[in-house]
Formats: sequence, structure tokens, C-alpha cells
Amino acid sequence: MLEGGHDYDGRPIVPFDRAAMRKAARQLRRSGIRSVAVASIFSPLDPGCEEQAREILLEECPDIQVTMS
Repeated sequence: MLEGGHDYDGRPIVPFDRAAMRKAARQLRRSGIRSVAVASIFSPLDPGCEEQAREILLEECPDIQVTMS
């Protein structure tokens, strides 16, 4: 679980922690994990955090399958 997400009205709660996502992606790569699911609170209102997570995952783990909520 990482920091980031939006409130019910679309306002950011906490900025997305890109450094922590990059670290997590590297751990996933080392572990050999090949598929992940990404979910962020109220992402239907603003999918920005999920999109950033997917971007980082694909940079760090080019062969990974990413499913977003």
C-alpha cells in the first residue's frame, strides 16, 4: 500500500508517492511477479494515481501485466 489517492469529490488526499512505487516495482521484478492489480481510492473520479503507477511498473518491469481498477 502506497500513499496517494483522491477524495470522493476528486480532490487529492495525499500526493502519489512515485519513489515508493518505483521501489515496489523493483521488488516485484526481483520476485518474478508477472501480473499486478492497481487500485486507488476514488480512481473513477481521477485515475491519475493508477496511471502513474502503471507507467512506473511498465518502466521497471516491461513484461508485467497491469490491471487497473
